[in-house]
Amino acid sequence: MLSNKHGQLNLYKMKLDGSEYVKLTDYKNPVFTAVWSPDGKYLAYVTNESPNLNNFDVYVMCSDGSDPRRVLRVKEGSQDSVSDWSPDGRFLAVTSDASGV
Repeated sequence: MLSNKHGQLNLYKMKLDGSEYVKLTDYKNPVFTAVWSPDGKYLAYVTNESPNLNNFDVYVMCSDGSDPRRVLRVKEGSQDSVSDWSPDGRFLAVTSDASGV
């Protein structure tokens, strides 16, 4: 779930009844578009770590919030996004507004 409960828009996981939520990310800029891997072990998501807020990059982390790593940044200023995982979890479906890619 995406929430700004503690300030900026970040990722949380919670039980279906709304209890026991856990904050998974802690970015100073908003997080967007999170998708679970088919096996539930990973989350792919989009955030912006640039000070000008003109850049979206794709990250993957473990389902407990550990080991976040950027997996796609086409170029500074590009709007890169993730929409889904392949059924076997080996690939991500991504988009970018960067030209010449």
